[in-house]
Amino acid sequence: MLKGIDHVGYRCSEPRKVVEFYTKVLGAEFIRAVSASKVSTGEDIPHINIFLRLEDGSMLDFVDSPYFKPAVHDPNTPSWVKHIAMRVDSEDDLFEIKRRVEASGLQVDGPVARPRNIGIYFFDPFGNRLEVTYERIPQTEKDKAQAYEILDKWEHDKAQGRL
Repeated sequence: MLKGIDHVGYRCSEPRKVVEFYTKVLGAEFIRAVSASKVSTGEDIPHINIFLRLEDGSMLDFVDSPYFKPAVHDPNTPSWVKHIAMRVDSEDDLFEIKRRVEASGLQVDGPVARPRNIGIYFFDPFGNRLEVTYERIPQTEKDKAQAYEILDKWEHDKAQGRL
């Protein structure tokens, strides 16, 4: 029933700088801003949503509210775990994004080449971990069939204290 990602929400404290980085460096399209006081829980919290659309139609939604201190990293989650991964259509596009990110003054890890894909990793200027990846070899039905086998083995080994 789920058709795809509409948007993923992240905190921000400098919406204009978010728009500038994601449009000028990464090529996203700034398509909408919504400033409101009511939130989905019914609470009265002034905020702004900044929507940035990617080429496939999915969006990143950065939310700023003066009622809260800036987001902080969860000390129980390694910095490489929570991230936004975005696809490109070619290795050339991947290396162009790498060039742009480095030109903006940010450090890029990679490219990291794996059997099926190649990716780069970096933190945006606001501390969000990003990945840009090019899938060299598409996933197959065999990969899908093996997914539960791999999950079952992981759970078994974890329960046995083998990890």
